[in-house]
Amino acid sequence: MKLTDRDKQLVIWLPALVVIIGYFWLAASAPHARIKQLKLQISQAVEKAPRPLDLAGAEANIIQLKRDLAAGEADMAKMKTNLAALAGVSGNPVQANVAEKVAALFSQHHLVLVEQIPVAAQSTSLPPALQRLAAQSQESLGASGAGFWQVKLTGNYADMADAIANLAGSQLRAIPAILNMTDGPQPTTKLWTLVLWM
Repeated sequence: MKLTDRDKQLVIWLPALVVIIGYFWLAASAPHARIKQLKLQISQAVEKAPRPLDLAGAEANIIQLKRDLAAGEADMAKMKTNLAALAGVSGNPVQANVAEKVAALFSQHHLVLVEQIPVAAQSTSLPPALQRLAAQSQESLGASGAGFWQVKLTGNYADMADAIANLAGSQLRAIPAILNMTDGPQPTTKLWTLVLWM
């Protein structure tokens, strides 16, 4: 059987074409595999990426934990202060009782007790007139008599106003002498320094 010119060309070109296709297939298989692997990694990263709702939930949890931590620290400071105050007035049960009731009154008005300590007659935190009053009281009544107490609290203005009004209307022997306000630990709260005669 005699091959025609067309058959001769097919015999030459078909193997060459198969070789060329095979070469390109082998040469392109590595980049195709790499592209496939990259696409898989991208899809996995998209699946594992945090959603906006997850981020918002995590931020809310962090905010709540910070609030709980601040409340725990305030409670701890209150307990330490109360223990120190009670230890300081253990020799005078009347003052200890009044100090305890005053602390309870402020607590009822959502004010957090930071510190409650007796103030010495010579303390520079007292104006000269109150220093003289405290000194005269100690001379006439002795150490067991009435004296000044400094109470530090945190809370908002309305709660402090209600607490002072309640204190004025109560039967407690505690008279406000000085009241100072500064910025508190939170934007909505103030730090109150109250000096009471009791």
